[in-house]
Amino acid sequence: MRKRGAHIKHVAALPGRARDCVSLETEHYIALQFLGTDNFGRDQVASIGAAAYMVREIPRSRIGDVAHRHAAAVIRTLNEIMDIADRTGRVEVNTTREAALRASCPIVFRALEGARNSDIARASLAVLAMQRRMVAQAQVMGAKS
Repeated sequence: MRKRGAHIKHVAALPGRARDCVSLETEHYIALQFLGTDNFGRDQVASIGAAAYMVREIPRSRIGDVAHRHAAAVIRTLNEIMDIADRTGRVEVNTTREAALRASCPIVFRALEGARNSDIARASLAVLAMQRRMVAQAQVMGAKS
């Protein structure tokens, strides 16, 4: 039997759009499946909202104006849902808002799927920075109360 030599790792150059698409997009589609059920809550709103905010941060020239308009519609609808949830204490979606999300979310998700890795990385960093600003602002507002 021949003795094997040391294992040498080879660097593989991946194409520009190669990424783990399943882990990137599955969460958004699962959140959309929960829409209209009793299990739809703040976690699903955050998941869909993250995708919409990321698409909004990607330049229009890269993904198109239609995706930006649908991302803005998703964000508006989710804001309405969360405003009602803050007043009532429950996340409830009426049929009009559900229809709006079911129409716009697939376009937003497909735009995110087709975006470049570098655009997604920049958009996710921008969304995280926005999230930190909003949390800090909420803490300041809570301290003033």
